[in-house]
Amino acid sequence: MNAKISPVTRLKKVNIDKIYSILKAEFDKHPMPVVELINMQENDPFKVLVTTILSARTKDETTSRAARKLFSVITNMHDLDKTSISRISRGFL
Repeated sequence: MNAKISPVTRLKKVNIDKIYSILKAEFDKHPMPVVELINMQENDPFKVLVTTILSARTKDETTSRAARKLFSVITNMHDLDKTSISRISRGFL
């Protein structure tokens, strides 16, 4: 008579600590997307929205530089409304 082996019995023992260290090493190789970074650092919906818009067509490095320059000129939606396009553009030169 063939005894059935449960799926749990068939599982191979694994070293969870080793798996964790491998995953952590791989995770650390990849920088956090700039939008998530802005969200964590600033917790400002306006800045997250603007950074998301900038990131739609650029690499994270470019988005990060552009956001940093833009946020040196404007810090909130009211600044954006009060600041001229030429003033914002000067921040990028």
